[in-house]
Amino acid sequence: MFVVGNNIVVFEDHGQMVVKVTDPAQRRAVVNLPYAVVKEGEGQTLVQLPWCEDACRLLQNVGIATVDAAPVFHKSQLLVEGMYKPMWHQLFTAAFITLNPRCYVLSDPRTGKTGCLLIAMDYMQRYGIVPGAFLIITTVTTMRNVWENGITSTLPGVRVQLVNGKGREKQLENPADYYVTNYDSIRLSQEAFAKAVRDGRIAGVVIDELTHVGNVSSQRYQAINAIVNRLNVKHVIGITGSPAENNVKTVFGMCKMINATRLPCTTQKAWIGMTTYAYGTEPFMRQISSAAPKIIHEAMQPAVRFNKKDIIDLPPVVTQTRSCSLSSEQAKLRLSLRQQAIALLDSGEVITAANGGVLYQKLMQVSQGIAIGEDGTVHQIDSKDRTNTILEAIGETYRKVVVFCCYKGVIAKLATEIANAGYTVGVVDGSITGERRAKVLHSFQYEKDPHVLICHPTTTAYGVELSAADTLIFNGPPPLGGFIYAQALERLSSAKQTADKISIIRIVASPEEKKFFKSLDMGRDMGSFISTLFEDFRRGLA
Repeated sequence: MFVVGNNIVVFEDHGQMVVKVTDPAQRRAVVNLPYAVVKEGEGQTLVQLPWCEDACRLLQNVGIATVDAAPVFHKSQLLVEGMYKPMWHQLFTAAFITLNPRCYVLSDPRTGKTGCLLIAMDYMQRYGIVPGAFLIITTVTTMRNVWENGITSTLPGVRVQLVNGKGREKQLENPADYYVTNYDSIRLSQEAFAKAVRDGRIAGVVIDELTHVGNVSSQRYQAINAIVNRLNVKHVIGITGSPAENNVKTVFGMCKMINATRLPCTTQKAWIGMTTYAYGTEPFMRQISSAAPKIIHEAMQPAVRFNKKDIIDLPPVVTQTRSCSLSSEQAKLRLSLRQQAIALLDSGEVITAANGGVLYQKLMQVSQGIAIGEDGTVHQIDSKDRTNTILEAIGETYRKVVVFCCYKGVIAKLATEIANAGYTVGVVDGSITGERRAKVLHSFQYEKDPHVLICHPTTTAYGVELSAADTLIFNGPPPLGGFIYAQALERLSSAKQTADKISIIRIVASPEEKKFFKSLDMGRDMGSFISTLFEDFRRGLA
């Protein structure tokens, strides 16, 4: 026997629970629940029910909190990754999932969301709540490095099938308890996944980093929606540590995918009208309205969220910006690009992320030591002071270091320069895929070498554990926006981090790099930033 709160007693040996109800509206509801044995008393009602998910769910529906009483909270004996006893918030999240077939897990990055899902999925399969395999949809990077490794180390003996590449449709025919795939594999082989659902081989779906399917007009969204909603999959869990309140279009797509009945409207246009207001004539000139947070909160339900600072005692994060000098070659090329930007502005054309973005990217590339010719040839240019600044930062810690770069030419150049300085170097960018990428990430996290990992933020921004490092160097600002930037910052900060502090070092050599980091801190979009930057060029402020 155990007590939950001040109103529930569970007799686990008998599979029963007794709930005390005092609210009149709740009393009227619970007496009609299936299998309820009711005893009326002075000012209260005692209701005996089976101790099971269905009963807990029915009680939740009438406003009685039952997550703490859910069976998985007290029956699960799993060790996450075979080593870690689940934290209270992980068991609570797992219990929440078992009680809510269509739900969101929105806890901060690096709070152990994968472990929560493994506990919940194992329990639901073990007790027949989900009578088939789970399909886990995630990024290419995390398929093997996070999910396959996490499943096999937590649940030894279960069957895990990666579904990716040219053989994906054959892979999907192999019997498995967990199918792990990426978003675009479903787009490319939609009918094969649909057949697996219709045949009952797949009975539950987990969408990892739900923001990736937030664009309702994309083929990726349409394909996954066809699997999840047209085939009426009962158990669907959406995961993201960044609910993207600054991008209401993405929020609409996420809600429509997981629980469309909670949306207050049926079209994206209506949703944008409800959550934003226009401050100019350009499409990007819209701001979040004061009503938006409440509307979003009500639409994105049922959801569970834990803030990292409330559940994990983490080392402090110290952020610094380190300036370095442009070489004469870099300065000359920057001046030429600056003049091109002024000319574009003087032409009368409205500056947007599309037409101004090309010039901005060239400015970033020059600052970081490369120039790309019209034929696509990458030319390395002198950036010695920048390289020395990065090497100094690497040398300040005995622990491992992550360097984020957004251009393949810069990654290749920097990898050679750091290796020449005597460090072992691993590289992960878009050209490093599948098993090879997983091996590099595993070696960085668990083996002696490589000491430095250079990677493109999009390859490691979601779900990847990099806590072997205590220093993250941004080689210039990521031009992909604040969301990727925020996700990247979380890679080192997790319960597995053992350093006394985490250092975030931002390397800048030009005024525009400094300005864009500031813009990211303020949450501005790239279109408005570039427009402002070009105006500053014309006025001589940059």
